[in-house]
Amino acid sequence: MTLLANDWKNQARGLALLVLENVFEDGAYSNIALNQELSHTTLLPKDKSLVTEIVYGTVARKNYLRMVSCSLH
Repeated sequence: MTLLANDWKNQARGLALLVLENVFEDGAYSNIALNQELSHTTLLPKDKSLVTEIVYGTVARKNYLRMVSCSLH
């Protein structure tokens, strides 16, 4: 399957990136932003699971790293 350059938003990793941009740049709640995007996509359930894992994993690790860096100061 050949992907077009502008088709990345319709793939699991591209959708995860859009959600993460919404969370980190616009201050959206991750669960709400994720649910909104997943409700409008035709991704397979396994791909929706991947998007969910990427988004929640990234948010959790960012919060953990922020906590560790603050404790060092």
